[in-house]
Amino acid sequence: MPRPLRKTTKPQTKAIRAACEIVGSTTKMAQALGIHDSQVSQWSTEARGVPAHYCWKIEALTQGRITCEQLRPDVFVSRAYGNAPANAGQGND
Repeated sequence: MPRPLRKTTKPQTKAIRAACEIVGSTTKMAQALGIHDSQVSQWSTEARGVPAHYCWKIEALTQGRITCEQLRPDVFVSRAYGNAPANAGQGND
């Protein structure tokens, strides 16, 4: 007997889909990021996760409505847990 397909969607996938809706479409998101729209489509269908180096740009494009932590909670955990250093993001590392 075949196993039923998973009907759950990862929170990260929901986040990139929401980001694309905010920006207008996966094509507009891809254009804003300077990449091919097939890459963004792969992110929104769970074929691949959003590479961490795009998260800050996506956060900026959505004016903070979708955060790096939502897109990649496995990488960006500091702000999610309130543990960010006092000088985080200020270039004083």
